[in-house]
Amino acid sequence: MTKKTNLYDNVYYNIEYKHNEFERDKNHRLKKRSLQLTKKLIKYKLWDKLSESGFIRDWFDEFSMYWTKYLGFRPLRFHDFFWLESTYRSKFQSVEVKENSTLKKFLKAWQRRESIHVLFSSVHKYALSPITFYKYKEYIKTAKSILEYGCGLAPITYSAIKYGKYDNKTFIISDIKQCTYHYAKWRLQGCNNVKYLDIEPGVLPKLKDKYDLLFIQTVLEHLPNPLKVIKHLYKKLHKNGYIVFDYIKSSGHGLDTKEASKERPIVLDFIKNNFILIKGKIDKQNSMGTTIVRKK
Repeated sequence: MTKKTNLYDNVYYNIEYKHNEFERDKNHRLKKRSLQLTKKLIKYKLWDKLSESGFIRDWFDEFSMYWTKYLGFRPLRFHDFFWLESTYRSKFQSVEVKENSTLKKFLKAWQRRESIHVLFSSVHKYALSPITFYKYKEYIKTAKSILEYGCGLAPITYSAIKYGKYDNKTFIISDIKQCTYHYAKWRLQGCNNVKYLDIEPGVLPKLKDKYDLLFIQTVLEHLPNPLKVIKHLYKKLHKNGYIVFDYIKSSGHGLDTKEASKERPIVLDFIKNNFILIKGKIDKQNSMGTTIVRKK
């Protein structure tokens, strides 16, 4: 017998509807943090301990406000978060994008109630990696327009604004209508220099402007059309603009796609032929970590 929907460990909400009804609240304020203090806590291996024990808990308070006041689910105590992350992880094992899925089925997989695990795991991951932007600061510094494509929780944009001084930059966060992207919109809604760009699966987004810096991390292996996407983004990148990306070598299980696995060699060939490698390595045989290239 299927367990009934509740407001705690088996929640359901129409995420596409939530995206469609979303309206920015300009009075929503992002709480700033000291970059120098955070760097010191990380350096001395204190940040993780303080964050997971609840001494540093602004990440949890922010999520709890979204979960309870915005979505209307049951109030959370601090330890509830970790229990729910584990509970939703076990449910998430059944989520899969099958080969040759229609675009509607592709989106439905990302919008299944079990996929809320991705929200919990992403919040936890970036609570422990609070200054994600910092390793790319030299590229952000010289860029005027920055696109975080397939952004999920938008860790680059969020951390840059929370810890940096980039009011003169334009950040664009972009993804399909799934739960982590919705949370990213919600928590960045008061930031005037952040724009949203919703993507329909399999459809190349209408990018009106050109960009100086593009992040496409933990994305390519999930796409039904990675070659078309990377060619499209190439056209929308200024000459000498940078792309920061990675690309795991996947067999196409879970939310990875068979199409992305098959197209991986030609995607990497396109990047190799049209960009100058700055950091990392173009590797067809193995999963690739963070790689930075510059448009020729």
